[in-house]
Amino acid sequence: TIDAIARECTKIKALNLSQCTGLTDKGASAIAKVSGLTKLNLTECQALTDKAIESIAKGCRDLRVLSLASCVGLGNGAVEALAAECKSLESLSLAFCSNIQDSAIFKLAERCSGLKVLNLGHCSRLTDKSIAQVGYKCQKLESLDLSVCAKITDESINYIAKGCHGLKELNLGICEKVTDQALAAVAEHCRGLEQLNLSCCDKITDEAIMQLAKCADLRSLNLYSCKQITDAGIKELASKCKKLTHLDLFWCEGIKEEAIEQLMKNNPDCRIDR
Repeated sequence: TIDAIARECTKIKALNLSQCTGLTDKGASAIAKVSGLTKLNLTECQALTDKAIESIAKGCRDLRVLSLASCVGLGNGAVEALAAECKSLESLSLAFCSNIQDSAIFKLAERCSGLKVLNLGHCSRLTDKSIAQVGYKCQKLESLDLSVCAKITDESINYIAKGCHGLKELNLGICEKVTDQALAAVAEHCRGLEQLNLSCCDKITDEAIMQLAKCADLRSLNLYSCKQITDAGIKELASKCKKLTHLDLFWCEGIKEEAIEQLMKNNPDCRIDR
């Protein structure tokens, strides 16, 4: 049991309880007794509420890596507790925690400025207000997932680009309000970008792709269903992004074989999905 682990293994640093769907707040509260814990995975522990995370946050203040992905019962209270107690957090996943709102993420960014990895995918209530604060405060970010955060616009992505120059991975899949302007800012300020997901961002045009070609370290680019992209954008990628190893062009109907052939010639190791 969790009680036994907490009682007998007081010096453990990492604990993986992902998909323990029977784990309740009572069981999770025992984790708080392992005060030296630095890495904890509670992915898909769907019975947990804010009460459990509040207890863990108070007991495990040295947490560096925490996954609460798909803990669908969590809300603002859990995130606010982490912000107050776990200021050394470097990696946090809140993916699919759709009850979380701007106020909690605002506090998280304010107090956990050392975050390097932040996954907010499918946190659909979030707006530019909190994401702009992430860009302003969390300037060590290397990986950010905002997929399906449908309220996000260019405004907050500009803050991310200007604040997080070390960004290597960015997921904007199904952020349908994002336009070329935001991607131009990312290309200008985040030159070390390696992975970018723009799937279903249907406002994106060749102009954005031409700007992104400045990111010479780009290795993976997802343009699934970006239907305004044409040969012109792909040819620019082919000539500038020599490290590209994966390109998703499914449902990019404006791209012809000529551009694909040029890309394959310049990037023979690149896997192209279409």
